[in-house]
Amino acid sequence: MAATPASMLRIVSDGLQDRTRLNTPVGRPSVDFYRAVLRRRTRWASQWRRVEFDNLADFGRRATVTLPILGELITRVTLVVDLPDLYGPQYAAAAAALTHTVGFGENNCLIGPQWSWTNAIGHAIASEIELTIGDTVVDRLDSRLLEVLDEQTAPVEHWDSVNAMIGRNPSDFAQFRTTEPERQQPTTLEIVPPFWFNRGPGPQALPIQALAKDKVQITVSFRPVQQCVYTDARVDQRNPPLVGATDGPGPMPTMAGCGFYQHWPPGLGGVPIYSMTRETLSCGGTEGSLTPDGRALPGQTMPREWHFRDAYWVVEYVSLEDREAAAYRMADLQIPIEQHIAVPVTPTDGRRHVRIPLPQGGLVRDMTWVAQRTEATDYNAYFLFSRDLGPPDASGSFIPWWPDAVVPDWDYGDGYIQPGFSTRRSDPIAAAALWTRGVRRFEHEGPSLFRSLVPALNCQRCPLVDRYIYRYDFGFWPTGGLEEALGLPLDQVRGFSNWDKLPQKELALTMNTDCTGASNATWEDDPTQPAVLYPANTLATVESDFAETTQAFRVGLGGAGGAATDGNGAFVTGIIDYQAVRRLPGFTGLWVRTNTGGSAALVALGGGGVATWIAVAGAGGAGSTIDASGGRGGHAGSAVEIGWQGGNGTQTHDASGNDLGGGGGGRLAAAGVGLPDGSQMPTTAAFALSHAQTGGTGSARAGGDGYMGGGSGNVAGGGGGSYVSRFITGVASDNRTGGIFDSFVLLTPLRRVAATAPAPAFNIYVWLTTYNMLRITSGRAGLLFSA
Repeated sequence: MAATPASMLRIVSDGLQDRTRLNTPVGRPSVDFYRAVLRRRTRWASQWRRVEFDNLADFGRRATVTLPILGELITRVTLVVDLPDLYGPQYAAAAAALTHTVGFGENNCLIGPQWSWTNAIGHAIASEIELTIGDTVVDRLDSRLLEVLDEQTAPVEHWDSVNAMIGRNPSDFAQFRTTEPERQQPTTLEIVPPFWFNRGPGPQALPIQALAKDKVQITVSFRPVQQCVYTDARVDQRNPPLVGATDGPGPMPTMAGCGFYQHWPPGLGGVPIYSMTRETLSCGGTEGSLTPDGRALPGQTMPREWHFRDAYWVVEYVSLEDREAAAYRMADLQIPIEQHIAVPVTPTDGRRHVRIPLPQGGLVRDMTWVAQRTEATDYNAYFLFSRDLGPPDASGSFIPWWPDAVVPDWDYGDGYIQPGFSTRRSDPIAAAALWTRGVRRFEHEGPSLFRSLVPALNCQRCPLVDRYIYRYDFGFWPTGGLEEALGLPLDQVRGFSNWDKLPQKELALTMNTDCTGASNATWEDDPTQPAVLYPANTLATVESDFAETTQAFRVGLGGAGGAATDGNGAFVTGIIDYQAVRRLPGFTGLWVRTNTGGSAALVALGGGGVATWIAVAGAGGAGSTIDASGGRGGHAGSAVEIGWQGGNGTQTHDASGNDLGGGGGGRLAAAGVGLPDGSQMPTTAAFALSHAQTGGTGSARAGGDGYMGGGSGNVAGGGGGSYVSRFITGVASDNRTGGIFDSFVLLTPLRRVAATAPAPAFNIYVWLTTYNMLRITSGRAGLLFSA
């Protein structure tokens, strides 16, 4: 983080709390905070009650519920929505398609479109939820903020439950929405808006009976049904009835009244059907085709009218003893609360540098922001915050991509958490800074500070599904540190910044506009320098074959493996920003390092003999027999996985007795050497400039060489781990099959070219979490501070 004059702060103003609490008269210290009143616990009871909306709740409508006074306190409210049957009409169309047989009895299966509710439909269905007391808006949550707050506050142990409640598939939405739609989406949604009193067990509650003269209402703005569904199908002018048009895929079709296509042989009038799915279809003699022959299915369409089956609230009321209830009704209450303020959305319009005014005041605890491609809402992907819409060269049905987060079943083994988009390197923001009165308050060029480190210190967890959520906190943890803070209630005040005293605030963002799609390609092969293939047993500097002005390389690294008894080696590809590597402190050279029968690596040497590993492709472990007998060496781990244990084992660091070595890991989330004797590549020049290997050799069958080596075993060794650093983008990684390979490195020089399409446009969403005081007097409520 940059050091600036603004980092050295001094107090320029004080207030009542400073004069009365912090700076008491000399010789008369305040003891108010050391007094305690012991009260006998009183009896109470809670019950859940169903509360109906005041008006009709449905797609595209704005519905309000007035919370009745059925107890003294309200501790939880949950919105329940029973969705209409989306799959029945599709099942009927599929059955109708199968009733037609032609030719030699080919089944004319349904081609599409296949519809599902969009991912995380529970958060997407409500564009806004608003809590009002009397005429005062106390809190307002939009759908993106619902998802963001869930990512920051929901503990991992609630992962499966929350996903089921809101209809979110964090791992493979694109696959299961087509192959197992009934498993992917629920019929009933339960949405818990995170108002200050609605966060599970805790000290906060809404004293509903003390608000006898003010209505407490929650208003929900529901999205139209077309904005709540998803299909891989795209409007394509080449499909019937406009066969022969040349226009490619367009937006998603309109679901209401949408027709279907079925397979139909070309000899009987069938024509290619385009842009229906990203999965190959297997029916009617067109197995493996993305453009099967078909026709419009007669007599079958999706319904034109869609309505909720039911929508209501479930509210938990707490009843107190008569004396305490009367005290609540008569008392003047001051309740500290949290509010969420949405800054007006800022479009980037393709600009690389964006400054967002922050005129809001108040006691700000934290600031959260995301950047979303303007096209994301065309696909109802409201929580896609990545720079790219899809993988390189993707178009049509293959846009957008969806999260690929993994949280394993915990069995005290080698399971590890893989956040969504963790291998896609698609940060939309390159740097962020906060300016106050023309002075830079903070600045940092590493987006991981705001999406990983700060949330790790200040939230229940880091973003796990929608990775690219950024946050900056103005408060501090208690003196006990992180361990003590995690045990404190969420509503406890932990410090804030008084923005009333900070005029002219701006959030300055530098956008990462170099997308991987073909239409935004920024690299091409350098025709002045040929590609170079480095075989096994190479130690050479890149500078000996390429000019130091080379801008980047397309790289391919392959680890050794593939023999009948040995595990497969890893294969890693990507693009390395060579000039960024050269800016490493004390840089002296980028080395190619390939070991015979081992790993392939690129390593940069810097001052003081420090080695920085840029990319490593691990090697397979040695084996003694072929697959069928269970003695084959373990496969190398790709850049996103643990290596395999020897002997047709699983992906684990653990060894199986003395016979089967464990696999090495390369990613931070899966870090660990293969047991019992794998080792990690050290960051020393002496090791980097040698052919030393990290695979264990203590037993008869060696472990695979890798960034973290596999363990050895008497029967089979574990696979080595692979690794990619921050200098490599557009990563693809797997382990190679279909032949015997030794290690190699292929470098193709690249040069930057002007983008062939305009830079991507983003919308920037910023939210502030502020502290306020809810004052209740004589049955009415008001806020101490105005937003």
